[in-house]
Amino acid sequence: MGIGYTIIVDKKDVQTTLTTLRAMDTTAYEIGEIIKDDDTPIHLLEVE
Repeated sequence: MGIGYTIIVDKKDVQTTLTTLRAMDTTAYEIGEIIKDDDTPIHLLEVE
């Protein structure tokens, strides 16, 4: 099974977005973050 769909929001809006989606009976998780990294063009981090 895949992720489904993703929504990318500003870090300051994560909790509000998750709360809003969950209030609409939507399963939602924070799965990562976008960071500045001049040495690596793409850098993925897992959020626990």
